[in-house]
Parts: sequence; C-alpha cells; structure tokens
Amino acid sequence: MVDVTLRLSSIVATTKDRWDFQPYSLQERGPCNVPPQYRKNTFWGYDSETESSGYYARIAEEYRQEGDPDRAWCLEFNAEYICWCEAEFIPAATNRQRSYWRVHRTARTDLGCDILISETPAGEYRERSPSSHTPRTPRSPITEAESEAEEPEAITVHPPNTEEE
Repeated sequence: MVDVTLRLSSIVATTKDRWDFQPYSLQERGPCNVPPQYRKNTFWGYDSETESSGYYARIAEEYRQEGDPDRAWCLEFNAEYICWCEAEFIPAATNRQRSYWRVHRTARTDLGCDILISETPAGEYRERSPSSHTPRTPRSPITEAESEAEEPEAITVHPPNTEEE
C-alpha cells in the first residue's frame, strides 16, 4: 500500500508557477507595505546581524516535520509578480564596496507563502511574456546563459487559402 499526500499548491497554479524567475539584487530590503491578503505565513522582523528590518517566514505548520530547523528565512515580496522570494545578505568584501541583498529564488512552498492566481484580484496579476524580467541593479551579475540567450524565432500564422486555383 502506498500512502500519497497531495498538496493544494501542487494542483492549483500559483504566481511563482507563472514566473520565469531570474536572481536579482537590492541595495535595501523593501518596506513593510505588503497587502494583508499576500502576507500569508510571513512576519516583519529585525535582524541585528544585518542591521535591517524585513519580512521573514518559518516552515509552515502543515509542512513541518520532525527535525526541521527552527529558523526564519529572509523574504522579499516582488510586487510586479505578486510573489514571495528568498533573499540573502551579501556583506561588502572591502570598505569600498557596499553590502546588498541577493534575491536568489522564489520562496519555498513549505514556508507557506505561495499566492494562488485565484487569490489575486482581476487585473492585478497578468500573464507576462517570457522575455519580460525583473530589472537588474548594477550589482546583479549576468550569467553566461543570459548573455548567450537568443531571441525566439518569430512565427507567422496565415489563414488557410480558401480560393480554388
């Protein structure tokens, strides 16, 4: 006998499912202004190590298993894609550089922050073309794959010729 558990987020489309995420950087974390309906399992907190405030989340109760770490993950809300992302603090390597935040992936499902497409008001979430992307800051590295990316081939569809020759 096989025991199978299906999670709602694996069946229903979320905003992160519709986003071809690319890492990006921020000089500062965003303000405490995420609309309440999108806050989910997040909380606002202060981190003395990075001397910054921001949103955090712990593994949601419905996903918690014995042995899971009791830690908070730094999150950043991407308002353009209506999606939570994980962020990490990158300290300055020298006195001439500035520290920054690297937003490196969409938030893990077990953090309980997935936003369903059906939870977004009509018109607030819109499908985006695969070529659209989050603007990069000067600190964001461009990967080799991105620099070699080709534009998709244009395909033109013509209606069938109904005239008889």
